[in-house]
Amino acid sequence: MTWQHPVETTLAMPINSLSMEILKDFRDSNGWNRDSWFKESQQWGTAKGAEVSKALAEGWAWLEVRGRVAWNPEQSSPNAYFVTRLGQQALEQGVSRMEAAARLGMQLHPRVFRARGTSVSAGRV
Repeated sequence: MTWQHPVETTLAMPINSLSMEILKDFRDSNGWNRDSWFKESQQWGTAKGAEVSKALAEGWAWLEVRGRVAWNPEQSSPNAYFVTRLGQQALEQGVSRMEAAARLGMQLHPRVFRARGTSVSAGRV
């Protein structure tokens, strides 16, 4: 699978949404090599042109900095990556929930997160 989003859509996506789409695409294509994913997306997908390539590079950097992807030590290539447990969690739960916890400076246990949301909406916090 390669990047198939229209150029206009890609360039208009907020960085967190763009990054999660990249992560989903990388996972769904059984990606293992960052550079291969980029090159395939350029050759057979819609990642054509400097603007789109740079936007995808920004999205990938966002994933790395936030620990959603990491270098795969089982491979010899420095471009070998895998989707981390945190990346899997983001794909399952959604990035908004994880960003809310990050703003609080921690990862909240799901029960605490739900209770806190209830407390806030009820005016108890």
